[in-house]
Amino acid sequence: MESLSESLQPYKETVGSIASIVTIGQFFSGAFICRDIYKKKRTDGISAMPFIGGTVMYVKFKNKWEEVYRPSLRGVGLIAALFTYMAWEDPTKVEYRYGLIVTILMLLLMGAPLMEVKEILQKKDASNIPFPIVFAGFFVSMLWLLYGIILMNEFMIVCLWKLIQ
Repeated sequence: MESLSESLQPYKETVGSIASIVTIGQFFSGAFICRDIYKKKRTDGISAMPFIGGTVMYVKFKNKWEEVYRPSLRGVGLIAALFTYMAWEDPTKVEYRYGLIVTILMLLLMGAPLMEVKEILQKKDASNIPFPIVFAGFFVSMLWLLYGIILMNEFMIVCLWKLIQ
Protein backbone atom coordinates (compact mmCIF):
# COMPACT_ATOMS: atom_id res chain seq x y z
CA MET A 1 0.00 0.00 0.00
CA GLU A 2 2.88 2.37 0.77
CA SER A 3 4.46 1.83 -2.65
CA LEU A 4 1.14 2.73 -4.26
CA SER A 5 0.96 5.82 -2.07
CA GLU A 6 4.50 6.84 -3.03
CA SER A 7 3.85 6.38 -6.74
CA LEU A 8 0.70 8.52 -6.52
CA GLN A 9 2.35 11.39 -4.58
CA PRO A 10 2.81 13.58 -7.69
CA TYR A 11 -0.98 13.48 -8.16
CA LYS A 12 -1.86 14.30 -4.55
CA GLU A 13 -3.00 17.89 -5.16
CA THR A 14 -4.84 17.00 -8.37
CA VAL A 15 -6.74 14.09 -6.80
CA GLY A 16 -7.59 16.18 -3.72
CA SER A 17 -8.89 19.05 -5.86
CA ILE A 18 -10.94 16.76 -8.10
CA ALA A 19 -12.40 14.94 -5.08
CA SER A 20 -13.39 18.29 -3.54
CA ILE A 21 -15.02 19.56 -6.72
CA VAL A 22 -16.87 16.28 -7.34
CA THR A 23 -18.05 16.26 -3.70
CA ILE A 24 -19.57 19.70 -4.20
CA GLY A 25 -21.13 18.47 -7.44
CA GLN A 26 -22.58 15.51 -5.54
CA PHE A 27 -24.65 17.91 -3.47
CA PHE A 28 -26.59 18.71 -6.64
CA SER A 29 -27.34 15.06 -7.48
CA GLY A 30 -30.59 15.43 -5.54
CA ALA A 31 -31.76 17.90 -8.18
CA PHE A 32 -32.70 14.97 -10.43
CA ILE A 33 -34.94 13.58 -7.71
CA CYS A 34 -36.40 17.03 -7.08
CA ARG A 35 -37.27 17.20 -10.77
CA ASP A 36 -39.11 13.87 -10.49
CA ILE A 37 -40.97 15.10 -7.39
CA TYR A 38 -41.97 18.25 -9.23
CA LYS A 39 -43.27 16.24 -12.19
CA LYS A 40 -45.23 13.83 -9.96
CA LYS A 41 -46.35 16.59 -7.55
CA ARG A 42 -45.80 14.02 -4.75
CA THR A 43 -42.98 12.58 -2.67
CA ASP A 44 -44.48 9.13 -2.18
CA GLY A 45 -41.79 6.46 -2.08
CA ILE A 46 -38.90 8.93 -1.78
CA SER A 47 -36.91 9.02 1.46
CA ALA A 48 -36.22 12.49 2.87
CA MET A 49 -32.97 11.41 4.58
CA PRO A 50 -30.56 12.13 1.69
CA PHE A 51 -31.95 15.65 1.42
CA ILE A 52 -31.94 16.40 5.12
CA GLY A 53 -28.35 15.21 5.44
CA GLY A 54 -26.97 16.92 2.36
CA THR A 55 -28.95 20.00 1.40
CA VAL A 56 -31.91 22.23 2.21
CA MET A 57 -35.20 20.35 2.05
CA TYR A 58 -37.75 21.46 -0.52
CA VAL A 59 -41.13 20.68 1.01
CA LYS A 60 -43.61 22.35 -1.31
CA PHE A 61 -45.12 19.04 -2.41
CA LYS A 62 -44.77 17.13 0.87
CA ASN A 63 -48.12 15.70 1.97
CA LYS A 64 -47.02 14.49 5.41
CA TRP A 65 -45.21 17.33 7.18
CA GLU A 66 -44.19 15.17 10.16
CA GLU A 67 -41.92 13.23 7.78
CA VAL A 68 -39.95 16.44 7.31
CA TYR A 69 -40.06 18.04 10.75
CA ARG A 70 -39.11 15.02 12.84
CA PRO A 71 -35.91 14.15 10.89
CA SER A 72 -35.05 17.87 10.62
CA LEU A 73 -35.28 18.30 14.38
CA ARG A 74 -33.11 15.24 14.87
CA GLY A 75 -30.54 16.69 12.47
CA VAL A 76 -30.51 20.05 14.25
CA GLY A 77 -30.13 18.24 17.60
CA LEU A 78 -27.23 16.20 16.28
CA ILE A 79 -25.46 19.28 14.93
CA ALA A 80 -25.95 21.08 18.24
CA ALA A 81 -24.54 18.08 20.10
CA LEU A 82 -21.49 17.95 17.82
CA PHE A 83 -20.78 21.67 18.22
CA THR A 84 -21.16 21.35 21.98
CA TYR A 85 -18.77 18.39 21.98
CA MET A 86 -16.19 20.31 19.91
CA ALA A 87 -16.31 23.27 22.33
CA TRP A 88 -16.11 21.03 25.41
CA GLU A 89 -13.52 18.43 24.40
CA ASP A 90 -9.74 18.72 24.64
CA PRO A 91 -8.54 20.04 21.23
CA THR A 92 -5.89 17.32 20.96
CA LYS A 93 -8.60 14.64 21.04
CA VAL A 94 -11.19 16.39 18.86
CA GLU A 95 -9.49 15.77 15.51
CA TYR A 96 -9.43 11.99 15.90
CA ARG A 97 -12.83 11.58 17.55
CA TYR A 98 -14.63 14.15 15.42
CA GLY A 99 -13.12 12.59 12.28
CA LEU A 100 -14.50 9.23 13.37
CA ILE A 101 -17.95 10.69 14.12
CA VAL A 102 -18.17 12.55 10.81
CA THR A 103 -16.97 9.50 8.87
CA ILE A 104 -19.64 7.32 10.48
CA LEU A 105 -22.32 9.94 9.79
CA MET A 106 -21.30 10.14 6.12
CA LEU A 107 -21.42 6.37 5.82
CA LEU A 108 -24.93 6.39 7.31
CA LEU A 109 -26.01 9.19 4.98
CA MET A 110 -24.69 7.44 1.90
CA GLY A 111 -26.23 4.17 3.04
CA ALA A 112 -29.64 5.75 3.69
CA PRO A 113 -31.15 4.35 0.46
CA LEU A 114 -30.44 0.86 1.79
CA MET A 115 -33.14 1.41 4.42
CA GLU A 116 -35.64 0.73 1.65
CA VAL A 117 -34.15 -2.65 0.63
CA LYS A 118 -36.78 -4.78 2.41
CA GLU A 119 -39.63 -2.92 0.71
CA ILE A 120 -37.82 -3.06 -2.64
CA LEU A 121 -37.40 -6.83 -2.37
CA GLN A 122 -41.03 -7.32 -1.32
CA LYS A 123 -42.41 -5.21 -4.16
CA LYS A 124 -39.71 -6.29 -6.63
CA ASP A 125 -39.45 -2.66 -7.68
CA ALA A 126 -36.26 -0.65 -7.35
CA SER A 127 -37.66 2.56 -8.83
CA ASN A 128 -37.54 4.24 -5.40
CA ILE A 129 -33.75 4.01 -5.17
CA PRO A 130 -32.33 7.47 -5.88
CA PHE A 131 -29.82 6.36 -8.52
CA PRO A 132 -28.20 9.80 -9.04
CA ILE A 133 -27.46 10.11 -5.32
CA VAL A 134 -26.19 6.53 -5.02
CA PHE A 135 -23.99 6.81 -8.11
CA ALA A 136 -22.58 10.18 -7.08
CA GLY A 137 -21.89 8.85 -3.57
CA PHE A 138 -20.04 5.84 -4.96
CA PHE A 139 -17.95 7.98 -7.34
CA VAL A 140 -17.06 10.49 -4.62
CA SER A 141 -16.18 7.65 -2.24
CA MET A 142 -13.80 6.17 -4.80
CA LEU A 143 -12.04 9.53 -5.22
CA TRP A 144 -11.69 10.05 -1.47
CA LEU A 145 -10.46 6.46 -1.10
CA LEU A 146 -7.75 7.18 -3.67
CA TYR A 147 -6.87 10.40 -1.86
CA GLY A 148 -6.81 8.53 1.46
CA ILE A 149 -4.39 5.99 -0.03
CA ILE A 150 -2.15 8.81 -1.23
CA LEU A 151 -2.17 10.39 2.24
CA MET A 152 -2.08 7.00 4.02
CA ASN A 153 -5.02 8.26 6.12
CA GLU A 154 -6.46 5.32 8.06
CA PHE A 155 -9.95 6.80 8.47
CA MET A 156 -10.39 7.37 4.78
CA ILE A 157 -8.94 4.04 3.72
CA VAL A 158 -10.72 1.74 6.16
CA CYS A 159 -14.10 3.46 6.19
CA LEU A 160 -14.33 4.03 2.46
CA TRP A 161 -12.99 0.57 1.65
CA LYS A 162 -15.69 -0.98 3.83
CA LEU A 163 -18.31 1.23 2.17
CA ILE A 164 -17.53 0.16 -1.40
CA GLN A 165 -17.23 -3.56 -0.65
